[in-house]
Amino acid sequence: MRFSLKRQISIGLLSLILSLITLVAFNIPFLRYAANALESGFNATLVMISLVALLVLVHYFICYLIIFLLRLLGRIIIAISIFIDAIALYFISNFNVFLDRTMMGNVFDSRWGQ
Repeated sequence: MRFSLKRQISIGLLSLILSLITLVAFNIPFLRYAANALESGFNATLVMISLVALLVLVHYFICYLIIFLLRLLGRIIIAISIFIDAIALYFISNFNVFLDRTMMGNVFDSRWGQ
């Protein structure tokens, strides 16, 4: 009898797990900002629930499409995007900056000597 640690997991379940991990790990600053911008009450609760559901659904469909269409390359792309998300979260959390197109352009246009 052969023992294997490799267990098959469906693409849908993998995408759901990745989207929930991404929600918890990388979207906390966004959700905190949204919660601070909203007034308290029932409508704010509905908006926050809608934001969480929308984030999970959008990330689920993106992960599902990437993994389904690209198979192994898709998993590598998702692993790289998780790494880049972690770096972005570090800068957002520690330096209280908002990463936008202008800031990313400045990062890629700068030289090491500066």
